[in-house]
Amino acid sequence: MAEYVIVRKRIIPDEETELKNDEIVFADKERRCIVTRWLPIKPRRDIGWGYSVYYFDINLKISAVFDGNGVFSYIYCDIIRSKLTCERMVVTDLLIDVKRDREGNVRVLDEDELDLAIRCGLISEEDARTALNGAKTAVELLKDPRFFPGKELGLIIEPPEGFKSK
Repeated sequence: MAEYVIVRKRIIPDEETELKNDEIVFADKERRCIVTRWLPIKPRRDIGWGYSVYYFDINLKISAVFDGNGVFSYIYCDIIRSKLTCERMVVTDLLIDVKRDREGNVRVLDEDELDLAIRCGLISEEDARTALNGAKTAVELLKDPRFFPGKELGLIIEPPEGFKSK
């Protein structure tokens, strides 16, 4: 698959993390998306594994998250800005997130972080607009009970190597 490293850049706190263990399982230049599967960076009781679809044209990274038994838990959407070079893809998390739980409830998260970043000059006006517009797009997608990340690609994503059901 793709031969580059994915780097997650956060604004609050200011940090970059190389997602060394994220495995790129699908890439489609025409649709401008990639799919990764992953284990949590740090072991967590509530997350066993997940996969993410990066939709570059709409600045969204939408993840399906599974619990320690491998059962679907929720969909989590990060609003992103991405920059791809030959060997690195830097994905900047633009703070606002959208989550749909198993019951179909959709919530926008971390608007306070975006407000803080704007007040402190940590985020550009363009990125703040991208975050707000991306959140609206994510809410509309996640409100549709038929939406599931990657469904339109026809992929079946299995847990990554190293996942052990509890």
